[in-house]
Amino acid sequence: MAKAWSKASERVHGIPLAALKDGMPACEVRRAAAPVPCKFRIADISMLFTLDKRAANRFADALAASEAPHRAGPDADRILRALISAASS
Repeated sequence: MAKAWSKASERVHGIPLAALKDGMPACEVRRAAAPVPCKFRIADISMLFTLDKRAANRFADALAASEAPHRAGPDADRILRALISAASS
């Protein structure tokens, strides 16, 4: 489970908790970075498992078996490995 945003998180990223609560929607952030139309939808990964509770449980178990790293790249790798584990059983 995700850990709460802490003072250490604020120091590392330079983002206070209050700024996260009032953040811009993902498409606005993307538009500001690259002025091309947003043709994607950000959604919760759990939507992949709405019809397969056993796969959802395997995914949750695979994530629980590993610690979330601090950086996005290794965390994305961890999540993809859990998805592969959930889909392969």
